[in-house]
Amino acid sequence: MKNKPYTQIENLDAEGWNRQHKEISLTLRVMFRILLVTCLFCAITVVGAPDIAVITGTHSIPLPFGVGKVPFSSFTIAGPLLMIGVLIYSHIFISLHQRLESSLPVSGQDDLYRLPYIFNCDGFFSRFLTYLVFYMLVPISILVFSARTTSGSMIFHHIINIILSVVFLSLTLTHLAKLWKRVNKVVSVFILIAYISVFFICSIWIANFTRILDFSEANLSNVNLKKVDVKGASFHNANLTDANLSEINLANADLRGADLTNANVTGADLRKTKLNGANLTNANLTKAKLTFANLTGADLTGVNLTKVIIRSNELDRAILIKANFAEADLRGANITSANLTSANFVGAKLAGTNLINTNLKKADLRGVDLVMAQLGNADLTEAILKKVTLTRADLRWANLTRVDFRGADLRWANLTKSKFIETNLKPLIPMVANKPGIPIRTNLTGADFTEADLTGADFTEANLLGADLTNAIFTDAIFLRADLTGGNLTGASLHRADLTEADLTDAILIGADLTDVNLTDAILLRADLTGARFAKSIISLTRGSASTILPQEIAYPDTWLTAAQIKDRDNCKKPNVWKPYWEGVDRCSPMTN
Repeated sequence: MKNKPYTQIENLDAEGWNRQHKEISLTLRVMFRILLVTCLFCAITVVGAPDIAVITGTHSIPLPFGVGKVPFSSFTIAGPLLMIGVLIYSHIFISLHQRLESSLPVSGQDDLYRLPYIFNCDGFFSRFLTYLVFYMLVPISILVFSARTTSGSMIFHHIINIILSVVFLSLTLTHLAKLWKRVNKVVSVFILIAYISVFFICSIWIANFTRILDFSEANLSNVNLKKVDVKGASFHNANLTDANLSEINLANADLRGADLTNANVTGADLRKTKLNGANLTNANLTKAKLTFANLTGADLTGVNLTKVIIRSNELDRAILIKANFAEADLRGANITSANLTSANFVGAKLAGTNLINTNLKKADLRGVDLVMAQLGNADLTEAILKKVTLTRADLRWANLTRVDFRGADLRWANLTKSKFIETNLKPLIPMVANKPGIPIRTNLTGADFTEADLTGADFTEANLLGADLTNAIFTDAIFLRADLTGGNLTGASLHRADLTEADLTDAILIGADLTDVNLTDAILLRADLTGARFAKSIISLTRGSASTILPQEIAYPDTWLTAAQIKDRDNCKKPNVWKPYWEGVDRCSPMTN
């Protein structure tokens, strides 16, 4: 027996209309439940997904009720498509129901009856629930998917879900527009505005809620989080070894105690990030944004921080052994008590940086700007500070043993009680076209060396104009052609120092120890040697020459003069005022000249 063809709704009699209405109503009742359960199932699954699955998209997530597991990335596509499929199937019967309601049979209308399903009732709550399930539930559920895929590597899925939400929102608004003819226009406008407002308020709230990600103590080694947005997330004590975190957004995130050994963090946004006690050994942070990040106690051994901006940061007690700070901006950063052994700061900006108590042994600071930097009690043993600018820097109690200061600018620097043992302060001779260029003299104008230990330091051609060297120790120091004009060497120990061709004009040497000093061709014009161990009985022990300019009251020792000069002095009526450099004039009455 052949099946009869489907009878068009417009041609139904009362009995046929009742049968159609019953079947469609029963189907819609089932679809109502299926759609409701499907949306809830998908929403619960995606909301309950672990954060690790959200940011990677590769991890499997458990389905509710122990159904099984599915990859999160696949579910973010399959879930919305499943809901859309059920919704489209439901709307086929919704359209049939609407046609059936608008196509009543001409005769037998008194025999028509409607089953009392929720979508047939005229009450406010029944209509609201009908519109919620058949029109709003799917867009809102897809919105949940969209919000959960804003973080991590799910941006493609996020865009797709946004599009789907907008499409089905349009369907809902299209249906509401049909009420325009049946409902007061003002009421329709208010309904439309209210719906749109609720939709976007929910979207903002859900997005903000789902962005709070927690990866505390999670194992994320070798994970790929390139360009991921996990702002404000918690990675407390997480394992991120060998992870790819390039261009990741970790602003305001919590990475305290996290292990980022060998991690790639190039170009990452780490502003205001908590990295206290984190392990960043050999990590690459080139061009990372670290402004106001807290790195207190962090281990950054061998880390690459080229061109990073970490101004006003906390790096207190951080371990930065062999760290690369080339061209980094650390102005105003707090790096107290940090270990910066063998660190590279070439081209970095360190003006005003707090480096008190830091370990900078063998650090490379060539050409670095350290104006007004705080280096009190810092250990710079064997560090390279060629052409460094330390104007008005504080280096009190600093250990500058065997530091290379060639061509450095130390004007008005405070070097009180610092150690300059065997320090190199010679001029820096740059190479221009493979040829020696013009020497750059080390500038120590106005520097404060009070009680500093400069044993064996080399000040060859250094500019010490007006420097304060009170009670400093210069044993075996070299001042070849150094300019000490107006310098204060009160109580200084210059035992065995080499002052060959040094200019000590107007220098103060009160109580200074000048025993066994080499003053060959030195200038001591108007120098104050009151109380200095420089009496005639011992001045003969020093090394000098007739061209050395001594104060008026100091007589030249015979060891500095030629036989002819000694004879000329002895023939003078005033031998105590005789000076070899006044030869050729009235040698015996030099004051008249």
